[in-house]
Order: sequence, then C-alpha cells, then structure tokens
Amino acid sequence: MILILTIFNRKDDLIEERKGIMNSGYIEDEMELFVTNIQRLIQTELDRYFGCVQVTQDYYNTLEGKDLTETPENIIFDLLPKSDNLPPIEDLEGATEPFPRLELLYKNSIKILNGEEIEDPSVQVKDPKKGGKAPVVKKEDAKKPAAAAGKKEKEAAQEEEKKELTPMEKELKQTINTEKAIMRYRLYVIKNLAINTIKEMREKAKNLYTKFEDWLNYSIKAENDAVFSLTNLLGEAIEKQEKIQNELQLHYVDVIKSYKYFNFETPPVIPLPAKELLQPNRFTITQLKAILGQLSTLTSTSGILDNQVLLQFLHQRTVNSLSRDELPHDWRNTDFIGYQRLIKNLDRDCKGYIHLKSLGTHLCLLSTPLPKEEDLLEYQTDLMNHSRNGWIDRENFLRVNLEFEK
Repeated sequence: MILILTIFNRKDDLIEERKGIMNSGYIEDEMELFVTNIQRLIQTELDRYFGCVQVTQDYYNTLEGKDLTETPENIIFDLLPKSDNLPPIEDLEGATEPFPRLELLYKNSIKILNGEEIEDPSVQVKDPKKGGKAPVVKKEDAKKPAAAAGKKEKEAAQEEEKKELTPMEKELKQTINTEKAIMRYRLYVIKNLAINTIKEMREKAKNLYTKFEDWLNYSIKAENDAVFSLTNLLGEAIEKQEKIQNELQLHYVDVIKSYKYFNFETPPVIPLPAKELLQPNRFTITQLKAILGQLSTLTSTSGILDNQVLLQFLHQRTVNSLSRDELPHDWRNTDFIGYQRLIKNLDRDCKGYIHLKSLGTHLCLLSTPLPKEEDLLEYQTDLMNHSRNGWIDRENFLRVNLEFEK
C-alpha cells in the first residue's frame, strides 16, 4: 500500500513538473527572439532597396549629365513603435490574423516602401459616434523620417509626371518600379517564411509536451505493474510458506528471481585473481605486452626492426628511471655494450635488422631450459600422430604440448 501511495504521489509531482515546463515561457522567448531577427532582416532589406534606388538614380543622372543628388543620411526605420502594447506574436483563438506581430511588420514595411506614415497602435482612437473624442495628435510627432522622405519622393514624382519625360527618365522610372515590385515579393517571402517557422516551432513544442505526457503515463504504468508482480510473487511465497532465497530483481515491469545471487547472512569470500610470479631474469606478461606494443610502433609495415633503433630503445629504457620497471631486474644493470652483444646474437647474419616476431619469441622463451634430444623425438612423434599425410592443421598443432608447456 505504501508503494502504491508513493507512486501516486510521484505521479502528481511529475504532472506539476510537466506543467512548469509548459508554462516556463521558453518557446515564447524563442519566438520573440526569432521575430526580432526577422525585423532586423526586413530592416536590412529596406536599407538595401533604398541604397539600390539611390545608386540607380545616380547612374541615370550621370548618363544625362545632371548633378548627382545628395546622399541622404542613414535613416533608421521604426518598423514597430517603441511601446509595451505591441500585438502578440500568435493569436490562435478565433482571430482573423493568427500572427498579428508579423502582419504588422509586413504592413509597416510596405508603408515605408510606399512612403506612407506608420500608425502607432498604442494610441487608441475612440469613435466620435459613441460619444468619445478622438485625441489630437500633432503632425510633427506622427511623422517619421522615412515617411517624410517618401512624401517628398511622391511630390517629386507628381511634378515629374506633369512634365514630359525623356526616354532616359522613363527607363529610370521603370527600373525603380521593377525594383519596388521585387522588394514587395521579397517582403512577402520573408513573412511566409516567418509564419511557417513559428508554426513549426509551436508544433514541435506540442509534440514534445505530448511525449512528456506519454512518458509520464508509461512510467507510472510500469511502476504499478512491477508492484503488482512483486505482490503476486510474495503472495505465492506466503501461501506456500516458502522462503525466497534468491534475490528479486526488477526488469521493466517484471520481477525475476536472480539465481546468480543468494540472500546469505554472511557473503562468501571472493577469491582474488591469480598473480604471476616475478622472476629476475624473465619478462612478465604485462612487461611483454608493454614492450612489444611500443616496439610495434617502431617497426616497418613488414615487421622489420632496425638494430640501431632497438639498441637505442633498450638503452633508454635502462637509463631512464621511470621506465626501468618495464624490464626484468637482471636487465636493469645492462650497459650499452651488453645490448650490442645481445643484438649481435639475434642478428647472426649481420643483416642490420631483426624481425619483431623473432624478438618476441626470444623474449618469451628467455631463460627457458633447452629440450633434450629425447624430448624433441617425443614431440616429433606427437606431431606425426596428429598429422595426416605429413600435414597438420592448426587445431591439432595446438593440441601437441611443447616441453616448456608441460
């Protein structure tokens, strides 16, 4: 009963933790950051458009021999007013525009492109028909630098329309209109990209929260099933009046008896692994693995080890106090001349190199007593008994014991 109550209390804690994750506002903060980057991207596109228009006008003025227009100052467009009453990023509860912040960004950018003024949504205008008075907004405060610049362009365009345009001026006007159409399309693509990305972020968040709920329910179900299995197992043991000597282990939702461990009052002494006896004139297995592994890095691809390389390697291991433990005790006092004699005995033909396998065999059989002639004959007889037509396979060869293996 206590275990079941513990599971139900844990379920309540997990549900509260899931709610805390959902209400933490992490996804909303990521959306806010994404919309801010979209606003910077639109600002960059507008700067690029007005820069292209300025370059185009200068180009055609140069062709016609006119004076270049003054380069305007770098105008920063306020796509969104600095207000705390900005529309939300998403409004999915029956709204005509599910993403009002992005729609406002798109509309304001189009207004800046057309040279229109941007309205401040934080200023609430009352309907005069309902008894309210519309607040008076000063024109100086409502105008923006971009709107003023656009208005001047409109007035200049109207004055130019009254005049008869030259072919070069018509081409300039057509080029600017084409650039403006391209800019409108780019803004539309950016808006759709932002909307699709926010939809994807919200969908991923919903899927994650659903998985949280599934994992929570599955974990509680697994714990309940395990408790019921344990209860049934203990109930059967009580009814049969048997002791449970084996250790009970939980495997997912099943309770199994482990025959590897038993419930002893005093556990048995664990035997220690066998240790190799140290001999002053022979390499241990650990020393052999270490020294052959290091020598393998100095050999060629065919397993050939140069005599001078081997001589320097052994001498450095003897001189260096940190690596002397890699050699047997009797080898630690060997000098340079002693190693030269050793290598000379291994390279009797004076080829200047030694095979690593041959060196490893000599190190393994170091200080091993030489077999007698009778032992060699006995070994030869054993090989013949395990061979077929003078040939012996690997399995039968390993079955024949050498003299030093007995």
